[in-house]
Amino acid sequence: MFDLSFLSLILPKREWDDNVLDDIINIIKYFTALVHIGELIKQTLKQRHKSVVWFAGELSCSRTNVYKIFSKPSIDSSDLLRISKILDYDFFEIYSKELKNQ
Repeated sequence: MFDLSFLSLILPKREWDDNVLDDIINIIKYFTALVHIGELIKQTLKQRHKSVVWFAGELSCSRTNVYKIFSKPSIDSSDLLRISKILDYDFFEIYSKELKNQ
């Protein structure tokens, strides 16, 4: 199942019925098919001239876990926010642009 915690940032708080949640999940599936966030994180790290060792240190994890992040087509929103701050890059903007281009 997808982590929908980020929705509280962009949608008003209210009770969501199953149809709304299904629609949201379908939208997320659509965007994750278009955007491989792990690859984008890897590219951004390279553009910033930062090493995997540095990134692992900033995330307080192993290099193995960094490589696992690179392989993920989607990522938890709280993790993406943390990575965005570390790399000083708004990865959420990529999804926003895709949404506007729909």
